[in-house]
Amino acid sequence: MRRFLHVAVATGVLLTATAAWAASGTDPNDTTGGIDILRSSVNKVETDDGKVRLVLKAAAEDPLAIDQDEGSIFWALDTRGGALTEYEVYVFGDLEATDPPGPLYCLVQRPNGSQKHYVEVRQVENVATCRIPRYLLKIDKPLRWRLAGRLRGVIDRAPDVGWYGG
Repeated sequence: MRRFLHVAVATGVLLTATAAWAASGTDPNDTTGGIDILRSSVNKVETDDGKVRLVLKAAAEDPLAIDQDEGSIFWALDTRGGALTEYEVYVFGDLEATDPPGPLYCLVQRPNGSQKHYVEVRQVENVATCRIPRYLLKIDKPLRWRLAGRLRGVIDRAPDVGWYGG
């Protein structure tokens, strides 16, 4: 019986820790003429070679128009609790690419512009995914985030008020 309790408690602790690293949020279909963010998620994953990544995903209503200066997605990450944003993550296209559109970039930085890092980004139809090496971020509390899609001056904030996660 004692062993069962130890296993149950250990499992509960592990599940709680995992849940803090796998969260998602939804936003209503509330924007026309821009990138309408519908869903976003933050997950901690371990690669086959043992490296840990924080995976940020944003899904929009329509295929993403992130090329040249046509649009971007922005995440604000709160990793330490409180009201401040500790990291900003931007997904944007090659501003000098013509036809076809160039590659996408994912920039992770502090709000003051320091500690800039370009990380892996992928786009499939209406989903953009950034994979950030865990060692780049100092995370002391359960992660909270908010994001925005921008296209030709139209901005969709998700959530409209507050934060996801936490």
